Amino acid sequence: MVPPSDTAMQDVDATQRAVDALTMPRGILAGFPAADLWTDEYVLAVGGGSPLTAGNMSPAALAEMSWVSSPRPSQWP
Repeated sequence: MVPPSDTAMQDVDATQRAVDALTMPRGILAGFPAADLWTDEYVLAVGGGSPLTAGNMSPAALAEMSWVSSPRPSQWP
């Protein structure tokens, strides 16, 4: 995952046509459809090649990896 550039955020229609999905907290893109991806407090989404898919997820393994977080629903605008 990479954060969208300023240019991408200025032309959201073109950005949506150029990517498979945008994942961001509600309220960032007002006027565009949105769907809640999860209701769990914590969710781990990894690519197929990630060592975490082998079931060896642990707090220590997670602490060594890069990760992205989003605000809890109570903190959404």
